[in-house]
Amino acid sequence: MSLSFSISRSAVPEFDPAKVARILSKTFNADWSGKPRGRFILSHKQLCRLANRKRLHQARLEEILEECEGLGLCLVDLDGDWLVLSTKWVERSRRASNQILSISGSESNEDQDDTDEE
Repeated sequence: MSLSFSISRSAVPEFDPAKVARILSKTFNADWSGKPRGRFILSHKQLCRLANRKRLHQARLEEILEECEGLGLCLVDLDGDWLVLSTKWVERSRRASNQILSISGSESNEDQDDTDEE
């Protein structure tokens, strides 16, 4: 007796980065706690669920990021979570000048040495 199995394409959910981006955009633009729209954080697991995948490889993530950018959203990897915010917010953020970042000479070197050892 021989058994044969076939897997239909409909059994595997389709990956649609545009759909993921649209869901994130709707969520970003929804009213939350009396605020009309705003940034939020979702877990990597939640992002995988939205994409119908157990794992999201770099190529898939890049597709989602590209679609989000087209909708005016930026996703920031927070090492396990994702911050969703407006690209306008990122573009309007001020840049730190060298003067603001400078620390007195000896303290700067000591802090750098401590950081390198950790």
